[in-house]
Amino acid sequence: MEANKNKKNGAMLQIWLMFLVMGIVLASGFFLIPKTEDERQKMISFLGTTNTGEIVTPVADFVSLAPSTPSVKPKWKILVAETNECSDICEQMIYNMRQVHML
Repeated sequence: MEANKNKKNGAMLQIWLMFLVMGIVLASGFFLIPKTEDERQKMISFLGTTNTGEIVTPVADFVSLAPSTPSVKPKWKILVAETNECSDICEQMIYNMRQVHML
């Protein structure tokens, strides 16, 4: 009977600890949301994640780049724009792209 009571107490303790951890995560997330653009930029620079890409305008037509065999169903398309000559940087970029494994 004592063992059964200990199991129930242990289960309740685990549930309360789970709620405590979830509460801490939610509260910290709420307080970390930036309220101004300046705070947002500080947080982005602190985390080290910034987008350096550009949106292509006007939208380019890539239909001609579609696979010629209908059995191939790609999940992703990687487009790399470079000049006509392929320098060492270009070759390194091609090598790095081929090392990426996409599911």
